[in-house]
Amino acid sequence: MADASKRETRLQGQPTAGHSSPPDTVLELSDGTAAVPRKSSSSVIDETEQLPQYPPVWEAGGLTAGLFLALFCTSLDQTVLATAMPHIVDQFQSLEDIGWYSSSYLMAMSIVKMIWGVLYTFYPAKWMFLLGLATFEIGSLICGLAPSSAVLILGRCIAGIGGANVDTGAIVILMYVVPVPKQAMYMSFLGSVRGVTSAAGPPLGGLLTDRASWRWCFYINLPCGAITFLCVWLLFSSKDRPSSGDLNWKEQLRNIDILGTFLLSAGLVSLLLALQWGGKAYHWGSWRIIVLLVASAALLALFCGVQIRLQNKALLPPRVLRNRNVVGATWFVSCSTGALLIFIYYLPIWFQVIKGASASKSGVMLLPTELGMVICSLLGGALVTVVGYYTPFLILSSVTTTIGAGMLSTLKPNSGIGKWLGYQLLLSAGTGLGAQNAYLVAQVAVAKDDTIPTITILSFAQVLSGALCLAVTGSVFQGKVASSLNPVLPGMKDGDTSIQGANVPWDQIPAQFQSAVLGAYNRAIIDMFYVGVALSAISLLGSLSLEFKSIRAHKSTENTTHPTPNTSESGLQAEEKTRSGD
Repeated sequence: MADASKRETRLQGQPTAGHSSPPDTVLELSDGTAAVPRKSSSSVIDETEQLPQYPPVWEAGGLTAGLFLALFCTSLDQTVLATAMPHIVDQFQSLEDIGWYSSSYLMAMSIVKMIWGVLYTFYPAKWMFLLGLATFEIGSLICGLAPSSAVLILGRCIAGIGGANVDTGAIVILMYVVPVPKQAMYMSFLGSVRGVTSAAGPPLGGLLTDRASWRWCFYINLPCGAITFLCVWLLFSSKDRPSSGDLNWKEQLRNIDILGTFLLSAGLVSLLLALQWGGKAYHWGSWRIIVLLVASAALLALFCGVQIRLQNKALLPPRVLRNRNVVGATWFVSCSTGALLIFIYYLPIWFQVIKGASASKSGVMLLPTELGMVICSLLGGALVTVVGYYTPFLILSSVTTTIGAGMLSTLKPNSGIGKWLGYQLLLSAGTGLGAQNAYLVAQVAVAKDDTIPTITILSFAQVLSGALCLAVTGSVFQGKVASSLNPVLPGMKDGDTSIQGANVPWDQIPAQFQSAVLGAYNRAIIDMFYVGVALSAISLLGSLSLEFKSIRAHKSTENTTHPTPNTSESGLQAEEKTRSGD
């Protein structure tokens, strides 16, 4: 009886979780067979407490709406300044800083993405998310009140640090409150918000700037962030403990890869500075650019060595990167995100320069991309929920996006509405199908403790690819426009900054040269589209490498109940053996 009492106490002392059941304990019997615990009215915790506990529909809906509102703001900040920059430059007389207004935000996001991901394994998701949201709001307020260009760039960096947290934390919280079989649909909504907001950023920025002030591009974040803060504060009450939540602060500090964080941050800063300055502030052959590129390569190589040495304590745990699904999904989101941002940035320029559209009208002409992404993202989430597999739709996404991008690269100054509208629909259909379905890898294809690291890696890859693509294409585009116009416009110097984006000084260009200028701009923009085509095509390598994992299989695992324990003498002996082994 004493043994039985001890045994019941041991079973009752097994950990419970708010969202996941503890693993079964396999007991070795005297005859060499195995037994696992089963339900017992007197000794086993109620089965319903062991199963994942999700909030009511109304609560999950309100929380999801708040999270989407926050993602609206962080995504908007990536592109909203595209049409507001000329006004900012005019006010601050800071033409030399024009490249930093967008890149500083993306650079800050990419550098701290991994750090936030590690902190989410130490502290509750609710408080970590609110901290990141508050940081983003403070950065937005600084930007809105900025009295100088330097303060504006500082505010953009602070907003980027907070935005990196919000992007990662929103997905983490969604996985706490939404059952796995329904996550595909929610992720499709999330993808719609990100895609549409990024596409709507330039025209919305132009509208706010024309009707009010460029400062409202940042002020708009304040009320939206306040609503999200209240939603998360009041509605999210997860009892799940982070995987490293039981460590004290000294142990947590030892588990933070400080050296890896420094090497990654320094390497990325060096790389992005080289890409940002190359071809603009300095020639690509300048010793400054060469030093930055060499330093970046050395620092990132050292970072890889540190990750291999630290293994599970690394910023990028090698065990996670050995999972082919994580590698494939990371490659897919990197390429598809880079391709999408290129078209979102350069299609409005094509509409404004080649078709003579205003900033507001270019937003209307971009509607096929926005609406197509919404519809196909929702459709993709619904189809994954019905079919049960996400891999086929990621493959279809790569193929369709490549076709749409390829067709857009054939645009000419005389291309009609049927072409630029229809080609956008193809591009947006492919992008929408892939959108956020790649994030299901973090819930279906990896171990539970690797979910947050996987989400962090995917988010990091998205932001970094966007920062790199825009930095590279920005430098190349400006150089191509200048070099193409050099033989057309006498006296124009290579690298002349009098032309930025869609600001073509037509009144200063003789009528006989305007057609040639139009052709030069079209060639420069199409060259950027070629980069988008290439990225879309190679994203197929990532989607094809993914295993066919069923979200339904994960559902059946969630709903598994525990078999009955063996209360025979041999079973008790096995429990004694297990206890003595502890």
